[in-house]
Amino acid sequence: MSSFWVEKKDADEILHNKYGVYSKSELEHQIKDGNLTVKELGEIYSLSEVQIVHVFRLLGITHRNILSDTRIPGFKISPSLHQVILGTLLGDSYMKEKNSFMLGHSIHQMDYFYTVAEKLGCSVSKIYYKETLLGKSLFLWTNRHPAFETYYERFYYRGKKKSISEKSIYDLEPEGLAYWYMDDGKFGEYGLVLCTGGFIREENKILIDLLKNKFSIEATEQYHDIKKDYRYLYIKAESRDYFISLIQPYIISSMKYKIEGTPFPKILDEKKIALRHMSFCERIEKPVKFSGNLELERMIKYNVPNKKIVYMKSIQDLIREKRIVSYTNIRKEPSLEEITSLFEEGLTDQQIASRYGFGRNRISKIRRSLNIPRKSVRSNSSRVEFPCMKVKFVPSEKVISNEYNPNKVAHTEMSLLIHSIEEDGLTQPVVVFYDPGIDKYIVIDGFHRYIVLKDHFKVDKIPVVVLEKSIEERMASTIRHNRARGKHQVDLMGILVKNLSAKGWSDEQIARHLGMEGEELLRLRQQVGCAKYLAGSEYSTSWEIK
Repeated sequence: MSSFWVEKKDADEILHNKYGVYSKSELEHQIKDGNLTVKELGEIYSLSEVQIVHVFRLLGITHRNILSDTRIPGFKISPSLHQVILGTLLGDSYMKEKNSFMLGHSIHQMDYFYTVAEKLGCSVSKIYYKETLLGKSLFLWTNRHPAFETYYERFYYRGKKKSISEKSIYDLEPEGLAYWYMDDGKFGEYGLVLCTGGFIREENKILIDLLKNKFSIEATEQYHDIKKDYRYLYIKAESRDYFISLIQPYIISSMKYKIEGTPFPKILDEKKIALRHMSFCERIEKPVKFSGNLELERMIKYNVPNKKIVYMKSIQDLIREKRIVSYTNIRKEPSLEEITSLFEEGLTDQQIASRYGFGRNRISKIRRSLNIPRKSVRSNSSRVEFPCMKVKFVPSEKVISNEYNPNKVAHTEMSLLIHSIEEDGLTQPVVVFYDPGIDKYIVIDGFHRYIVLKDHFKVDKIPVVVLEKSIEERMASTIRHNRARGKHQVDLMGILVKNLSAKGWSDEQIARHLGMEGEELLRLRQQVGCAKYLAGSEYSTSWEIK
């Protein structure tokens, strides 16, 4: 007997398989009406992405979203938002993909950052807090949506590097100018500055012509750094007041220092970020995930119901009440008290998921709903973690060095490292931290292994172990890795050399395989007695008598 069959009932098709029973018309309506992704629909029925896609395939459902995509209900580009996107793309915002938008700014420009986020509204997917040696910043990503594709065509027509042409900015208006200036402008003693270091000279000429022909603003191109070929646009003193009059209606209060020449305001209390994020979520009526700072994450309380989650729960209520055809053979889910107790015992998400037969993501969501941080779960555990068992391969170009490692390796040791990998293969993966803001893996330990693999062996992918740590923890971890390797004791090394010689190894073999110079090998032999090894050797006289 087949493991599944499809029953035709009126105009509907009903699938019976090992997961449960599913109506084609119900699944199609649910994914459309709720603006759901395939993954979200699978969560309703306690199915993984692979399982729900399998159900779709058996029922012949073709109307489904890309697995990694997220639909945005009712999102449209308004004339005001169009100007905001044009202005910020002339500044620091960017697009890594053709249908999504990204923006990053210092936390001191938090109010401007969240003003742009509010303009983007329900399209904002997540906001990330990032701390580096250069400072603290906020980044936002939007969900994928075809409405953003036109901006990718305007500003990325040459490839992945942002470029502009007359077609890119022909419809720029004063509101767009205001956001360009707020994003990347400076108040000067006489005129104003628009930072355009990312554009080439021909593109700056296009911007100068636009300012003059469309807005009657006189501007010139000037060098900020001749050696780096970094330029900017300078709005002349005679045009400054007129330019400010054009953009002033759109300048938000926290950015008025850029048109008044007052000191740059700084945020000293980071708690304001949490309050501003909660206010932002209430205004767009959507809870937007905030990550990157555990303390701020704990402070943020989402008072806005997630419309998708409300819809998903309503479908689950219909399933529970048996008011629709579709259902999954639901396994018994542990109570919140049981899960809390297991977390207190030190079990991880994966261990609890395996015990009850659920996916790790499902248990992780329950943990987050209980406000139990992931790191504290790990710290309460008496078990030793084994990240070395979670090796993954990443493209070599995505791995970069850190900025603080004091450890340097001499040429001799680098040659020995190459020889070691040739003889034994790579026995230790590179330890890294993944930074989603730049989509790079930053080395914590193993930089020289990475360099040898990439430059000497020309490998395309690097085996890495990813650790989730703050910048301070990563710096300490790097030093611990460096200092915990220990040093070879001279007397024991001398005995090792003696034993290898007894096994028939020549001096050349010992020096090559252990990475030693001839002088070092001789000193080690002197530690354990070298008469036996020097017997029969010919010596030159110290001097000759004439």
